Amino acid sequence: MLFEISVAVGVTALLSFLIFYFIIKLCFTKKRSDVDLESQREDQTNILLLAIERSVANIPTLLKQQEQRIYGQISQASLALEKKTEQVKQEINTQTRLSNGKSFFTLLEGKIDSISEQQTQHENILNNIQQDIGRLQTKDDEMLRMLNNLNIYKRVYTATKKAEIVQQPSTSNLKTKKIDVCISFHIITPSILRRIDSLYVELTDQNKAYSRLVKPSEKLHVTILKAFVKEHQLEKAKEAFVKTMAKLHENNVKLPIMFQGTKCLHNEKNDVLAIDLANKSKKRINEVNEIAKDCFQQSCISVDNCPFDPHLTVVHLKDPTYDDLQLVEEWDEFVDEHLTTAFGTEHVNELKLTANLCGEYTILNTESL
Repeated sequence: MLFEISVAVGVTALLSFLIFYFIIKLCFTKKRSDVDLESQREDQTNILLLAIERSVANIPTLLKQQEQRIYGQISQASLALEKKTEQVKQEINTQTRLSNGKSFFTLLEGKIDSISEQQTQHENILNNIQQDIGRLQTKDDEMLRMLNNLNIYKRVYTATKKAEIVQQPSTSNLKTKKIDVCISFHIITPSILRRIDSLYVELTDQNKAYSRLVKPSEKLHVTILKAFVKEHQLEKAKEAFVKTMAKLHENNVKLPIMFQGTKCLHNEKNDVLAIDLANKSKKRINEVNEIAKDCFQQSCISVDNCPFDPHLTVVHLKDPTYDDLQLVEEWDEFVDEHLTTAFGTEHVNELKLTANLCGEYTILNTESL
């Protein structure tokens, strides 16, 4: 019995020990699990802190990247906005032009209508003026016929009186007589001479009297300057001519002279039928005339200051007779027929100084251009 009690006490003690042991172990196990959990939490916290530190360190970089992205988006948006603005401006300008164009065309149509009305009025006025001119021309033609008849009678009467009176030359006039001096060039181009010959044939067919009146081909010339000297001044005239040519060479003057059309020249004692020059050719001749005038006047030589009209004389009637004046009356019609006839261009290579000695022109000097 005692043994059984001892065994029961021992078993109870053993069970108590085992229970205590398990309780202690359970406590230690719980503490360890708490420690492990705490360490895990601490590790996780450390990892989170490291991640946060790294994130904080990357914040400036991220901010810069974000700023760059924002700036890029802003610049793209700005460019797109500028393009859109330009398009809008172009559309506005186009619309403005269209509206201005419409208003301009409207205004233009109004002006055209106004001009048409004015043109109609002007045409009516012009028709009235033309009718008045026609009436005046009829009266002018009648007056011209009467005036020509009076001039013819006057010239015939004067010519008759001159034939009756024989003038004796005075000795004093012979001593003080002035000599005509001219600068001129002759026509040598064969094609021009042939066309002038054709003109002579036409004149002679109209009236045989022209055969003795037309100038021979070798005497066809254009006068550039006419001056007046006494006999002892002829050397001065030669010197003035040389100075003129030197001035022309200095200015590199060229004289391509075009002959075109015909014309009449009249004064109290002379009637001239001539071949005209083209306007540019007249201008060139006038320039040479001014240079020559200046050189001759510097040498104290008087020059002809009458209005200068360069021409090529075909027929020259001095103190015309009644029969000559009958020919002159037909010249206007002849000139109208040949108003635009082209005779050709003379390329002048030399100028001549001539003097009227004893009724004939004598060459004093010749200079090349």
